[in-house]
Amino acid sequence: MDWRYNVTVSIADWALLAGYLVIPGTFTSLKESSQVEEILKTNNAGRAVL
Repeated sequence: MDWRYNVTVSIADWALLAGYLVIPGTFTSLKESSQVEEILKTNNAGRAVL
């Protein structure tokens, strides 16, 4: 196989791993943040998100 395919798949693998490990923790910390909650309560779209 061409080395470019190997590099592309490796990058995609690491992005998928980050999606499962890093990104969910980010959203959990945002949910617990009182600052974000105060901002989201100011309009209807923010209330829907909460």
